[in-house]
Amino acid sequence: MLKKTKSYFARAFLRTPGQSNRYAINIANFVAGFSCGLVFMGIIFLILYFLSLKLIKESFLTLHYFFIIIGFILLIIATNEAEKYWQGLEGEKIAHDEIEQLVKYGYYIINSFLTDKFDIDLIVVGPAGIFVVEVKNPKKYSSEDFVIYENNILKIKSEKNKSVISLISKDPIKQVKNNTEWIKRYLSDVTNNNYSNNVKSVILFPNFWVKEYIANDLLIMNPKRFYSFLVNEKRRISDSDIDIIISSLKSHLKSILEKN
Repeated sequence: MLKKTKSYFARAFLRTPGQSNRYAINIANFVAGFSCGLVFMGIIFLILYFLSLKLIKESFLTLHYFFIIIGFILLIIATNEAEKYWQGLEGEKIAHDEIEQLVKYGYYIINSFLTDKFDIDLIVVGPAGIFVVEVKNPKKYSSEDFVIYENNILKIKSEKNKSVISLISKDPIKQVKNNTEWIKRYLSDVTNNNYSNNVKSVILFPNFWVKEYIANDLLIMNPKRFYSFLVNEKRRISDSDIDIIISSLKSHLKSILEKN
């Protein structure tokens, strides 16, 4: 781990890895707590009724059953959502930890970058360009599971289950490319410079072996490989351009945070 100096925080600024996931987890936990309250209240009133304490009317029994059923349903949904976001949070933390040494090579790491409508897991800006990163941390069935990109679809192949899982419910390719287009438009609008050729989409899979895919506009790999890729990549943008880009992204993030 890098020593947390002022220069470090200047390069990995403002937001922590997976911060948007943390917010979603807090909401899920609140819903889970509310659900437990509904169930508890319904059960208490049922107990009072069946003990013949006559504290409630028989006509209210349906309402109490309703509280219990709705509470259980909400609890299951909230638990599943929290688990999903915890997994996402863990993936973003691992990805950040495995690439954070890039700051020694002149790179900036921006966590959980907020736009007006969505957030971007990571943006990495440095000598080799601007990399818009989507981190995916799907369920792993065995240590031998691996990720492959074929026929324009990301797939997880599990040797243990002898199965192939296509990641199409929330297409990571479409997601990261939409994020990348937003960054391109934003930088073009605020800097009056065309950085489009130096902006690339990246999908990272922590803890997975990935059959890497490298194209002009898209990289698919694990974080460790992404780190070595950038360390060995040739310079494409100047330090002055890096400063302009970072300043522009910081300004946007600051404006979003001030609104909230």
